[in-house]
Amino acid sequence: MIKPIARFSFWSNELNKEKEKPNTKLFKLPKNKRLSVARVEDLNHEEIQKLGKAFGRKRTDNRKYLFGWGVFSMEDLRRIGLIIKNDDPPCRHSEISGWFCIRDKRKRQVQELIRVSQAIILEPPLAFSNSV
Repeated sequence: MIKPIARFSFWSNELNKEKEKPNTKLFKLPKNKRLSVARVEDLNHEEIQKLGKAFGRKRTDNRKYLFGWGVFSMEDLRRIGLIIKNDDPPCRHSEISGWFCIRDKRKRQVQELIRVSQAIILEPPLAFSNSV
C-alpha cells in the first residue's frame, strides 16, 4: 500500500507550476537536517489543505499563505535511502532524515525526490493567520 507524504510550501518559489513538480527550495534542509513533512494517507484534498494551514500556523517565520505541497510516497523515501520518523505532535507530523553529509550526494537525493514527487499548487494560495 502506497503511503503518501506531503511537504507543505509556504513560499511562492518552492513549486513549479509548469512542470507540476517541487523546486529544490521545497527540500532545503534546516540546520538539524530533519525535514518536516506530513503523513496524508486517507485524507482528501480539503483535509490536506486544513492540515497544511495547521502546520503553517505553527511556523515562527510569519508566513501567511499555503501555496500547495509536494507529494511523494514513504516507499520512495526509503528507496532513496532516507528515513521517516513519526514526530507527533502536531498530528500526522513526521521528519525525514538520513541525508548524505557529502553535498553532491545529498543533492542527488533531492533531485531523485523531486523526480518522484508531484506538486499540488493552490490557486489562489490559501491565506491563514499565525495568531492564536
